[in-house]
Amino acid sequence: MFVWILPFIEQTAAYNTFVSHDVLGDANYNTMDAATPDSNFNDVLTSKYDALLCPSDSNSSRKTATDRACTNYVYRSGDYAIFSNDFSNRNRGPFGIGKWLGLNAVHDSTSNSLLFSERVIAKTNGRGIKESYVVAVTNVFASSSAGGCESNFIPLLCLNTKDKNEYSISLAPTVTNRHGIYWCIGMPPFTWTNTILPPNAPSCTSHNNNEFPMIHPPTSYHSGGVNVVRADASGGFISETVDAGTLLSTGNNCKLSGESPFGIWGAFGSIDGYEGKGL
Repeated sequence: MFVWILPFIEQTAAYNTFVSHDVLGDANYNTMDAATPDSNFNDVLTSKYDALLCPSDSNSSRKTATDRACTNYVYRSGDYAIFSNDFSNRNRGPFGIGKWLGLNAVHDSTSNSLLFSERVIAKTNGRGIKESYVVAVTNVFASSSAGGCESNFIPLLCLNTKDKNEYSISLAPTVTNRHGIYWCIGMPPFTWTNTILPPNAPSCTSHNNNEFPMIHPPTSYHSGGVNVVRADASGGFISETVDAGTLLSTGNNCKLSGESPFGIWGAFGSIDGYEGKGL
């Protein structure tokens, strides 16, 4: 996603590198998305892009000269437990895997629909709520298949893994640290977020693998919430106490219509729930 906006953040030369090697919109994209990218892209992958970094987050300093550049900004998949390779189901937000939608698809009004938010860049270690996410918390997700549509999950069980500012060792023994560390990879752990749990809440996934479902709220080091961008291009600040519905209920991320089960926050993330709610 961020490759397409490079010309608008004064990075036309980097954009032209991608265009000249014909990697936008086809399988050749994998040459720079892979663990060992094509040497043609070394400079544009590892260069620091200040426009993609939040000044409040110093974690971008984890980057070495050969690491891919970091990003604090993430795009929204709606109230959907994100899969990396779920091409068959349309996300409830404005962006999906391998696709995005026009403004004419935003039926809930552009002022009530979320486009982008922010996440703290992962640290190389530690168990911080904002800097990592939990792997395989018991019963959060009903199934464990990769690439399907995870219809049943209980967000409260993910929320309960929080112990002050860290994850509980007893409830969440395994954590991993990936978000924000690869600026151009369109996969949930790196550049996606959703509106299930409220801002600065825990993040959970069923497996330590990029292809499995995730509950992945935005996070920041700002006091009390996160910055967002709406579909009408306006900015705002969303409190971490925003109404997120009854988190004990079983969510259904396969829904293509109808109200979000995750309160005003979930409605803000969906583009066609017709909830009549806004922030």
